[in-house]
Amino acid sequence: MLGTVKQRFYLIASLLLLLLSVGYVGVILFLGQLSASADRSVLATQADRETRSLERQFWEMRFWEQAALAQNRPDAEQQFAALFNQAKASIRQLDAETADAITPQRITDIATQFTEYENLFSKLTQIKTQQRLNKTSFDSNYQVLASSLFFSPDASTLYKPLFTVNRFQESYFLGRSEVRYGSLTIAFDSLLRGINQSLLRNDARLRGYAERYQEMLRRDFTLESELRDLNHQFDELTRGLTVLLTEISAQAIASYQREFQASQDIRSRIQHSLLLFALLMIGLFGGMLHLMAHKIVWPIRAISQVARRVQAGDLNARFVSADNDEIAQLGFAINQMLNTIAHHNQNLTTYQNSLEKLVEARTGELQKAKETADAANRAKSEFLANMSTKSEPR
Repeated sequence: MLGTVKQRFYLIASLLLLLLSVGYVGVILFLGQLSASADRSVLATQADRETRSLERQFWEMRFWEQAALAQNRPDAEQQFAALFNQAKASIRQLDAETADAITPQRITDIATQFTEYENLFSKLTQIKTQQRLNKTSFDSNYQVLASSLFFSPDASTLYKPLFTVNRFQESYFLGRSEVRYGSLTIAFDSLLRGINQSLLRNDARLRGYAERYQEMLRRDFTLESELRDLNHQFDELTRGLTVLLTEISAQAIASYQREFQASQDIRSRIQHSLLLFALLMIGLFGGMLHLMAHKIVWPIRAISQVARRVQAGDLNARFVSADNDEIAQLGFAINQMLNTIAHHNQNLTTYQNSLEKLVEARTGELQKAKETADAANRAKSEFLANMSTKSEPR
């Protein structure tokens, strides 16, 4: 298994691709978590911004509400209506899926409280209008009553009680309260006793003005009490709505902080994971390099060393390996080639030795033949010399 270089190459390439794929998938998952956390942070920020905008609109509405009730700004009612419509549009745009802080129940509570605020404002406006109309009638009736007393020759003893009533009346309308209402009532009762003790006690017209004065004063104080109750309801409604919006804003901020911390944790995990992945890659790459060196580089180096030893004259050098891959087969083929060359060299050496022996034998035979020929030549020369000597005349 995995005995060839090709298979090892495919294994190394597959491992590298697997590691890169795992790293890529890990980065994608971390980035997805980071993106989701960032989206939740944006939604939490949006929820906080929307609730703060609603709270700001509500306080602007309270300002224009007071201005409209006080009638010190001609455009107060238009501004209040525009702000209220804007606030209702903002409430309709609230989405429960925007953030965890904005739940359907809370949206319903906000809409309910704004509707209740609208109803309270309508009641308050009606009562304020009734109070102004009553105050106008009250002032007219008081002026007629005062004029009747001033122009009556028998009312000189009533001037002082009338001035006292006028002083307490101004104090009451400057700041309506139960104490001032009681003081004004006592002062007017004193004026009535003075009228009853004077010659004007039988004046039906004057008594009618006095009765209408008391009736309209009671009406004014009753309307003022209703206004106080409505203002108290306004305060409770304002407090409840402010607390609700503040809770939503605080929860949105807390959610944003949690998501921010979560994103920081994700970034930290990404850094640690990348570092661990880099170390793992370095270790595996080192292992792969060692495997490549052990299975590829070192066998090639061994073959190269065999070639250099053979080149240096060591014909007994051979490649040794326990593997059977392509490189080992190449080394074994070189061994076979060297064995064949050694066998041929041995045959050549044997043939050379045989040839040398044959040459030596032939050389010996030639030497003997030469010696025989030389001996024959010498014998012939001696014979000829002897024959020549014998043939000469004496």
